[in-house]
Formats: sequence, structure tokens, C-alpha cells
Amino acid sequence: MPITAYVGVPRSGKSYEVVKSVIVPAIASGRRVVSNIYGLNEQKIKDYCLKQNKKLMHEKLGLLVHVENGQCLDEDFLPSMENQSTFCQAGDLVVIDEVWRVWGSDKDIPKKSSFVYC
Repeated sequence: MPITAYVGVPRSGKSYEVVKSVIVPAIASGRRVVSNIYGLNEQKIKDYCLKQNKKLMHEKLGLLVHVENGQCLDEDFLPSMENQSTFCQAGDLVVIDEVWRVWGSDKDIPKKSSFVYC
């Protein structure tokens, strides 16, 4: 599972770039996207995908699932060796915006999520 970080100064377009270059193509390819980015609209993204590529079919598009920051800390949010029946499943694209709000440097790393940190 690759982990990619978009870093930069505030207001430099990191979230925009992730939506444009990662989330929209993922939905167009049929993937389920789990994200905490506020303001994402699944129907508008799907309409955009269909407008940009006339060969796409609505029923083949992926899903957008919005989560709140607190949900990312739930015991069953990310898969672990002990628990595969979690909110995020194999094949999901998980996009966490402003990750410091969820897993700040002042917080302990939950044992079940330790595989996320390299």
C-alpha cells in the first residue's frame, strides 16, 4: 500500500491537486474513495467524469464516502492484522486532508494503526 503526502505552505493548492489528480481519476476508474475533505460532492464529481469521458458509464463509477476527522480514529477505521472487517476495505483509496488534525505529533500512535507510519 503506497502512501503519498502532498506538502506545502497553507493555501498552496494541496487539496485541489489531490482532488484533481487523485480522487477524480479514482472515481472515474470505479474505486471507492474514503475522504475527510470538506465540500466534496459525489454527484458533481461523477457528472464531471461523465462529461469529460463520454465512454464512461454511471454505474461503473466509484463511490465517494465522506468521513469526519474523529471517525479516522475509530478502532475499526483501518484494517489491521487482527481485524479485516473495517470501515476501509482493500482497494479503497483513503485520502486524509489536514492529517495533523487526525494524527498529530502530540498523540500516541494507536497500536492497530502502526503500519501506517513508516
